[in-house]
Parts: sequence; C-alpha cells; structure tokens
Amino acid sequence: MKAIRFFAIMTSLFVSQGLLSDMAHGWAGDRPVLSALVKGKAKIIGWNGYVQPAEPGRVLEVGEIIETDETASALLTYPDGSRALLGPGTKFEVKAKIDGVETNELSKGSVRGIIRKLDRKAVRHHYLFKNRAAVMGVRGTDFVMSFDGVNSDTRVLEGLVEVAGDEGTLAKGAGAPVKGGEWLANATSANLPIGAVRNFDPNSYERELDGKRMTPETYGLDPRNPFAGEPESDSETRIQETHFSRFRIGASYIFQRNTLGWDYTGQLSWNPQVRLMNRLGLVGYLAGFPLRLGAPRQWVLCTRVGLGGRVSLTRGLVAEAGIGHESWGQYTNAGPFFFAHLILGASPRSAPIRGLVLGMSFYDRKGAVPDPTAVYHVGIEFGSN
Repeated sequence: MKAIRFFAIMTSLFVSQGLLSDMAHGWAGDRPVLSALVKGKAKIIGWNGYVQPAEPGRVLEVGEIIETDETASALLTYPDGSRALLGPGTKFEVKAKIDGVETNELSKGSVRGIIRKLDRKAVRHHYLFKNRAAVMGVRGTDFVMSFDGVNSDTRVLEGLVEVAGDEGTLAKGAGAPVKGGEWLANATSANLPIGAVRNFDPNSYERELDGKRMTPETYGLDPRNPFAGEPESDSETRIQETHFSRFRIGASYIFQRNTLGWDYTGQLSWNPQVRLMNRLGLVGYLAGFPLRLGAPRQWVLCTRVGLGGRVSLTRGLVAEAGIGHESWGQYTNAGPFFFAHLILGASPRSAPIRGLVLGMSFYDRKGAVPDPTAVYHVGIEFGSN
C-alpha cells in the first residue's frame, strides 16, 4: 500500500503541474522540426528501419530520413530559425551536429536552404548539405541543391556557398565558391571543385520554385526573416523530443517481495548520462540507500553501480537496460544484477523534474542470494541540461 500511495502522489504531482499534458507538446532541443507539410504525403524512415507517417510538429532525430512523395513539399525548421524547404520526390537525412555544424544529406530530389547568418566571422560554415557527388558549406545563404543520383546542381539566390567533392577538400577551403545569381551545374565528385559555374535569372527561378511549393510564402513566412511567420511558430509549440540532461538525480521508492513479505524503502541515485546521439546513449548508475533485510529485520546500507544503454522508443518514452554490481552491507555478499527502466519524459516547464521512472532489477547469483530475485521501483528524475 505504501508503494501504491507513493506512486499516486508522484502521478498527481505530474498532473498538477501540467506535465503529462506538456508531453503532448514538448520541445525541439537541438534538432530540426517538420513545421509544415503541403499536399501529398511524407514518411519518416528511422535509423533502424522503422517507418512512420510524417506529421507537422515531428522532431527529426539523428539518422532519420524524411521522404516526400511526388506531390508533397515539406518545411523543416532548425533551432536557430534556419529553414530547409523540401521539394516533391525528395529524400533528406538529418545527420549528427558536430562542433556546432548542422549536417544533412540529400539522397534525391531538391532542398532549398534559407540559412541564418552567423555573427562569428571566424567560422567558415555552420551548415553542411551534401549528396553522393558534392558537399556544400553554408554560413548564411539562400540556395537550392538538387541531386538526381549522379549529378549535383547548386543555385544560390542570395549569399555565398562553397562546394567541393568531399568534406576534406571543403575543410581546407579549397571548394568552389558560388555566389548569388550563380549556378554550379551538373557537378560530380570528379569535376569538383572546378565544376561549371554559370549565371541564371533568380526571378524566373523563383517562379519555378513556387510551382514546386519551395518558397517561404507557400507557408505564410517572410522570405528573408527566419523568425517570422505564425504557422511556423504554431507548429513548434507542438514539438516533442526525448531530451534528458547529462547529469540526473533520481528519487525512487523500492518495493520487493521475499519469503518474509514485502519490503519498502526510498532511494537516491546519481545517474550521469553520456549522449552519443539523440536515440542512442550510455548511462551510468550510482546509488546508495538503506534497505531493511534479514530475520530479524535490520537496516543495512545498499550500494550499487551500473552501466547501460538507452534508446528512444517514441518521442516521449525511453528504455534503459544494463548490468551492475550491488552490495547489501553485511547481510549478503556483493554480486551482479541486471536492470531495466522505462522513463516517461517531461517538458522543460517541469524543470527540475525530468521524467517519471518505472524500473526493475533482477538478480541471478547462482544460489548465493536466492531471495529476492527481483526488485521493483518507481520514481522521478531531476536534472538540468
């Protein structure tokens, strides 16, 4: 009954602060968002092969691909307000952000990037757009990249980009500069960075983009201001992503059953997390708490350390699993255990609360500790990003 009361109290805390409703809204974190979809359909293809329908408000996590059909166009919004407008028949992958550089890959189709300009002049570029034939570095530009599977075309409506055959050449500053009103046509990795740069008429090309619904005006946005436009802002309030802090404190209530009945106790744990990417990560686990064991019953200090992995099951639910080592004081010898957790994430407005945790630890000590074999706990996590 004590465990049930504890669970009820924590659940009411989440509800009273609007946390559970906030999970339907969430936040974008550091990833792009599908802000709008015009006509047709699009789908999200995950890093492990899952397929989901693409819906406005969806955060594109690292390794996910958005693919539009031959009639659909899509608007992606990045945290700094930059935009990527995907044309019909486009396949576009979000890659990891490394050292502040957003990286994206175009497998087919076309993408228009309206990228916010950085104030820091020392940075060569803070966005990369690439395909199998070319890679482009962007600082603050309005451009269109198209790829047919062999050739890469780049047109710059405003600003300046650098295009090269590979990232190493681009990093050395040896790419081909393409400025506003210029078109690097039919580029392949073989002829870059030289390419064939020629001029084009931006005004007539804008009309072509309008037919493909690849203009900001299609979505009711200002064509030059990356922060303008109500549809984009409204969509971002619906975003959610599983985004936990690097260092977390857990407060849990443990309940276990053995031959003497049920035992209950509280637990505080420190759980540092190492984020490898948005969907995958490593999590450390260090805890100490009193536990009432033995016959006659006595209090002992329980300590545990563990290491596991975590994966996002959905945009609000994370699973953790791993192995650890635990000692129950003088009551029993130390030994290994396996743990599994489900964590329901909370929104930033709930800070410092970060999630609701349901967990289980399983002991297999080959007869050394036959009782208990499983311990259950429910708790909340605290932390800051």
